[in-house]
Amino acid sequence: MKKFDNVEYDVDGLVSLAEFKRFGSQLYHLMDEPVLISVNIRNLKYFNEVYGYTCGDELIVKMIRYFCIDDDDCWLAAKYYADHLIILTEGYGVPERFLKARLQMAIQKFMKTINEEYPMSKVHISCGAYIMRPNDTFQYAIDNARYAMKSITHKYVDVIAVYSDELRNRTLKEASVIPSFENALENNKIRLFLQPKFSIDEQKVVGAEALSRIEDEHGNVMSPNVYVPVLESAELITQLDFQMIILVLEQMKQWKEDYGELLEVSVNLSRADFMVPGFLQKVDQLVESYQIPKKYLEFEITETMFCEDLQRIIQKVTWLRMKGYRISMDDFGTGYNSLYILGRIPTNVVKFDRAFVVNSLQNCQGIEIMRSLVEMFQRINLDVICEGVETSEEEKIVQECGCNMIQGYLYDKPISVREFERKYIQRVRKKCSCV
Repeated sequence: MKKFDNVEYDVDGLVSLAEFKRFGSQLYHLMDEPVLISVNIRNLKYFNEVYGYTCGDELIVKMIRYFCIDDDDCWLAAKYYADHLIILTEGYGVPERFLKARLQMAIQKFMKTINEEYPMSKVHISCGAYIMRPNDTFQYAIDNARYAMKSITHKYVDVIAVYSDELRNRTLKEASVIPSFENALENNKIRLFLQPKFSIDEQKVVGAEALSRIEDEHGNVMSPNVYVPVLESAELITQLDFQMIILVLEQMKQWKEDYGELLEVSVNLSRADFMVPGFLQKVDQLVESYQIPKKYLEFEITETMFCEDLQRIIQKVTWLRMKGYRISMDDFGTGYNSLYILGRIPTNVVKFDRAFVVNSLQNCQGIEIMRSLVEMFQRINLDVICEGVETSEEEKIVQECGCNMIQGYLYDKPISVREFERKYIQRVRKKCSCV
């Protein structure tokens, strides 16, 4: 990192945020192509919980040294927060894809080194970059770099995003999500869709996963990929989750009245649901008011929920299990700590993610790993479901690995309640009455 005589540096070799803005706004005019980058450790709190705060402080020092002090392209750097750096670096006028590749390579090299040293808590870095233009204000550039970084907060595969007009347009689209959600909540426009879970041996539906769809004021249906991250960022996701539980309970009550029997339905819980005081107790009271046996309600949780406040969430999951609800570990195989987390929570079901399933089926070694995992989970009385099964060949191999339950487009996509009833409840009952 370059050093300047008229700038005051702290013990880490950085400047204050105020000094970064003051001096940086003068400095960037001297550069060939100034680039503002925002770098953040996504899961520092979880790292601290696993390794302790001393190691966490050492990790931040290593990050500063790697991305700032030892980088000749770095002109100036400051801490935005403890684990969040703002860096002014030289872009040299290369095409954007080369700049992105350079930053991505640097981030991945750092992550690889750190994760070899600290294997129990795989560190994830996210980086946003903004290529400055002559008339930009320095604050505008900082804001854009930080927004680019935030755009991949929920995308663990991506480590770098470069700010662009496309990103801005997506921002405007996402800005419409909250008013559309509030309108849908007020006017009963949140729809319940169900994706069936199948038993391969019995060739019948054994359950379903509840999935939301939001209808906007124009009658268009929004994709969950658009609204879920926005609602999570706005801390509104608990309202959606609670509404989904209401819709599921209403439907189960109707099935009980119409058919005298129930089908197990799983509902996704967000990390925020475990952070809001009294939320789970409120859910439990709601279930009891509908007089639905709790064994028919399964709550799906993901590994990423445990990145922070691990013990607190484990206690609440345990409470749900003791109340009689089933717990499912969703998206198993997508994170770095799946087995570690699974060993600490009282779960009933493990759901293999489609990406994990597909990758495992590519060769004999992957198939053997899947077979071993299925056998191990079944020995400790865990049900196993393979998600995203789309072909008969995948189904055959999955079954040979010992997994009997699948969920995926091979049998059906998420469908409306009415269609689900017609295909999987009414038809089955009609068939039984004819026997």
